[in-house]
Amino acid sequence: MGKAEEYVVYLNQTEELFLTTPKSDAIEETIQPSSFELFSFVPIKKLGANTKFAPIGLTNMFNSGGTIQEFGYFRSAAETSVKLKVKGDAS
Repeated sequence: MGKAEEYVVYLNQTEELFLTTPKSDAIEETIQPSSFELFSFVPIKKLGANTKFAPIGLTNMFNSGGTIQEFGYFRSAAETSVKLKVKGDAS
């Protein structure tokens, strides 16, 4: 049996962040008339015993995940690091 994957779900308009697993309850969200919400589902990578990372991107952009240009994890005996290159206005 495979490992249960964890995801971060980011809601762009309300700026909410949820941690989910296959056993999580459903996310309930009410969307008002003439409005919208964007849900980004981002897999979580376990980097160490107590460290996890999910590349959401630039949250001030309409398509936050689309701002990610390069992404990678690097591990050595001494440390773990993440390289993330994005495009867009980071302000």
